[in-house]
Amino acid sequence: MIPLPSHDMRCSEELGGRLPCRSGSAGRAAKSKMEWAFVLGCVVLGLLIRLDFMRASQWSIDSDEAIVGLMAKHILEGRGIPVFYYGQHYMGSLEALCASGMFRLFGASPIVLSLVPLSFALLLIPIMHALGAALGGRTAGRVAALLVAVPPSALIIWSTKARGGFIEVLVLGALALLVATKWLQGELSRLRYPTIAGAILGIGWWVNNQILYFLLPIGGFVGMAVLRSVLERKLRFWQGALACLCGAAAFFVGSLPYWAYNVAHGFPSLGMFGLADSEAVKKHAEGLFSEAIPILLGAVRFWHSEEIFPGAAACAYVLYASMLGSLLVLRRKQVLMLLSGCVDRKQPIEMVLAVIPLSCIIFVASTYGWLSQAPRYLLPMYVSLFVSVGFCVSALAARSRSLATGCIAGILGLNIASAYLGGRAIAGEPIVFNAERVARDDSELIAALDSLGIRYVRTNYWIGYRLAFETNERITFSMFQEPHQVRIPEYEAALAPAARERTPLVLVPGEAELVRGALRAAQVPFSERAVAGYVIMYDLQPPAKSAARQVFPEVQSAKASGSRDPYQALDGDVRTRWGSGEAQKPGMSFEVMFEKPERLSGIEYEIGMWPHDYPRGLQVELVLPSGERRVALRAGDYEAVRYLYQMNGVFRLDFAPQEVRGVVLIQTGRDERLDWSIGELMFLGPGGQG
Repeated sequence: MIPLPSHDMRCSEELGGRLPCRSGSAGRAAKSKMEWAFVLGCVVLGLLIRLDFMRASQWSIDSDEAIVGLMAKHILEGRGIPVFYYGQHYMGSLEALCASGMFRLFGASPIVLSLVPLSFALLLIPIMHALGAALGGRTAGRVAALLVAVPPSALIIWSTKARGGFIEVLVLGALALLVATKWLQGELSRLRYPTIAGAILGIGWWVNNQILYFLLPIGGFVGMAVLRSVLERKLRFWQGALACLCGAAAFFVGSLPYWAYNVAHGFPSLGMFGLADSEAVKKHAEGLFSEAIPILLGAVRFWHSEEIFPGAAACAYVLYASMLGSLLVLRRKQVLMLLSGCVDRKQPIEMVLAVIPLSCIIFVASTYGWLSQAPRYLLPMYVSLFVSVGFCVSALAARSRSLATGCIAGILGLNIASAYLGGRAIAGEPIVFNAERVARDDSELIAALDSLGIRYVRTNYWIGYRLAFETNERITFSMFQEPHQVRIPEYEAALAPAARERTPLVLVPGEAELVRGALRAAQVPFSERAVAGYVIMYDLQPPAKSAARQVFPEVQSAKASGSRDPYQALDGDVRTRWGSGEAQKPGMSFEVMFEKPERLSGIEYEIGMWPHDYPRGLQVELVLPSGERRVALRAGDYEAVRYLYQMNGVFRLDFAPQEVRGVVLIQTGRDERLDWSIGELMFLGPGGQG
């Protein structure tokens, strides 16, 4: 680039020195206005892209996001401020607090809830511009801001997800890096910067422990700079110690809710810092490079394995590796100086760059590393990646403007392809059963429930919490099937055990087909209505059941497949078992005959200490006094009954009270490896107390 004469010189020459010239500050003000105009343009562009995605997804949220909305609603109702996301001991409630403010202004709705992460995502743009400019100049800042405005699809999606602090930690991390950079570039003895940086990192520690990705580089680089300045007598020891002490104190003040909760509850939050075993670490490392990083770079989409176009992952790796490699070559002297503890305080880009390897190491070593197809725990890498690319582009522009332009065009092209090639990269709704997902729009379901007068249902996690939020808790639910993560215990407590079997069900069609068979097998009349991708089963009328009691008939004989002793399943001790002694296959049987007919109303089969040995398929037959066999449970209904009544460790079958001479269990399923086991088989009689 050819240096131009200064503004003051040009002005003086043009006017012949006869008139006073505008001061240099006017020129700087004009440049500043241009920069702010550029940043504002990036913010508008980023907003339009994200609104386009929100509109295409029908402004929908998932149940994890609905939890944040419900937290905000409860805060507004005066129920207190929760320290953490409901149902867990990590991810602070900052997002819910912000959402409560939004709800007070605009009312509670999915759109208003999404405005909270969206606002943070847009705030990230000027912060990244400032960070890039502080490290590499105007071009670096512009590139960093532009890449946040037009990012890969992963960041677009997570820019609008109120999931408890994922986008917020990027903002806090970038802001902490900016403050730390200003601190390094100025006087280390000044207390303002370490205090601000410590407070930001402390808030981040409470909000989301991924702030660790930023905390370690900042602490390491600032610590080296302070130590070296003390050793070189450019900084007095007490000054360096006081600055570090202020930063540490501010950190603990910012993260005070985290520490107060953990001191009171025995530090449960530390449980999230578990390490993976060596085999898992190996798998995590493979997933990191084959799935997670290609997703972050825009070559693959979230929860996908196929590339957005053939060779996209290779292109992304080559593009970013060449950029970061060039940066390391350009900074080789400064990198080598780090080995002796010398930090380039004027341009500490290595502090920002260190976030990338640290993020990867922590991700691979943690128990969260299996999420390589949904690498939300690696999103902080974007801060480092975009600023580092901006720094490199700025350096390349001084040598070859066309090369720098080509690099940034290639990255932006990949980002746009990631978001729009083959259609918008809209995140799919959570899967409920097999491949069936939650509907994007619950309005028809809510209208149907209202028309039926239903205010409480049993349904899946991914349906239930969103339904509760979107109806302002007019309709709540009890958990049905996995994931069985109870976030709001009050919902479960509202369901009396005696009312469970009569409570309406909201299911996806595949579930409904299974449950329909179970209800018919159990002779339970019901009504149903299909609506907008769901099936509502209501007016369930289970037959009245008298209290069953365990009976102990005298056993005449017990026979079972294999050589194991069948009486081990009839000895009253669930710690012993009968096992088939070989892998499960159709035709295996377990038969018990009584000395005389016994009046039974059901059986209870407890798997005991062998949960993986449950029968893969089962038919239950009753031997009548005449010797005739009557099927009490058909093989086709076994899985349906287990599913409806959520029977895992214990399987119970009720039938009409009748005289029974024996019970036969017949295996109808198959497992290539595991035995069929019975921990204890119990017999139930009508009436009385068990």
